Amino acid sequence: MHLFIWMCCTMTLLFSSTMSSQQFSEKLIVYHGKNEEQAQEELLKLKVYFIENESTRALQEKHHLHLEIEKLNTYYMVEVKPIPSLAVRNALLIFLTPLFKDLFFVAYEGDISTAITKPKVPQVAPPIEAEKKEVSFMDEIGLQWIALLLLSLLGLLLSIASRKKIIHLGKNQKDLKKKQTDIETEIKKLGAENA
Repeated sequence: MHLFIWMCCTMTLLFSSTMSSQQFSEKLIVYHGKNEEQAQEELLKLKVYFIENESTRALQEKHHLHLEIEKLNTYYMVEVKPIPSLAVRNALLIFLTPLFKDLFFVAYEGDISTAITKPKVPQVAPPIEAEKKEVSFMDEIGLQWIALLLLSLLGLLLSIASRKKIIHLGKNQKDLKKKQTDIETEIKKLGAENA
């Protein structure tokens, strides 16, 4: 049981470090098609669901999720963006899968086309000073490699423990076989003496 807990902790460490080292940003496509009216209906359905459902409303407020239609060439897409983490992605899948049949995620890198619901106004951001980032030993090696090493050590320990159990079972089997042979010999002797 302890080994299983160790394995779960190591896997959590592996996935959390992978997700934190990469910039996680996706958008959820709820509807896609060439019909603009259908896209408007699906957007309305999505907005109503987000308003009526307390959990999705809390997600929207906490992570500043935008529900909008985006046009890409001749296609209209109803989308939820930006999705900042795997936890938000999973929660949206749980909530929206029963309502919408063709959900899928794509990488989100800001606006790549014009959104229909609201016009975009270009904004000038103040220059950001580059932060000096200290590179620690953990950053150099990468937490995922450490997690992989721990998993391999865990596998080695499990294989050694199972090998010891197999050897112990083999010895017990030999002892039982020897005792069985001794008992059979004794029975044969008693049968020969009584006959």
